Amino acid sequence: MRDDEAVTGWALAARTGDERAVEQFVRATQLDVRRYVTHLSGDPQATDDLVQDTYVRALRSLPRFEGRSSARTWLLTIARRVVADRIRSLAARPRLAATDDWQTAAERVQPRGVPGSTRASRWPNCWRRWRRSGGRRSCSRSCWGCRTRRRPG
Repeated sequence: MRDDEAVTGWALAARTGDERAVEQFVRATQLDVRRYVTHLSGDPQATDDLVQDTYVRALRSLPRFEGRSSARTWLLTIARRVVADRIRSLAARPRLAATDDWQTAAERVQPRGVPGSTRASRWPNCWRRWRRSGGRRSCSRSCWGCRTRRRPG
């Protein structure tokens, strides 16, 4: 318990700009933050970046730290939020494919029967022809675009 009190004391002293207290605070908590971030993220390669982000956020918000909880608890809460933000940002990014032939992979997942797919590759030309004729003519082929616009009659 004495250790948490000392860390909280260093954090409170660091609020006022004491550089030695900042250094002691970081040294006392760095191993715990590293271990916690590695456990939560499951990515040992990203640990250094996450620890650095944690301390950047913590040092920016240190003037607002009031000491109602221990500084270690406060810092680990910030670390948890940093990891959650990282997971959220990675989920929002498109994943990189481990294939050099990206065009074949993209065509394999392309839905059939929509503009841009191989079945409807002639559709834009047919659409232009149909619009120029005022909707009276469709192309002689029965491509996807013309079949969808034909009126019974």
